[in-house]
Amino acid sequence: MRYPGPRDLSLSAPALTTRSVHLPKRNYGFEKRQKELNKQKKKEEKQQRKLERKEAAEDRPADAAEGNGPDGRL
Repeated sequence: MRYPGPRDLSLSAPALTTRSVHLPKRNYGFEKRQKELNKQKKKEEKQQRKLERKEAAEDRPADAAEGNGPDGRL
């Protein structure tokens, strides 16, 4: 039995050219939009956390915020 050599394989295998191999193109516009949306979401979450901290600080009495508790400590 004869094993196929390199010439035999090249004749039977389809030629790989740039036309036969199709790779999908990257959609840079979509990637950019997703990145912008993620940045906006992160910015809004940060703003919300900041607002919640500010509201929590306003809810506390002024003495507790300054460190002047009932025991007189600073």
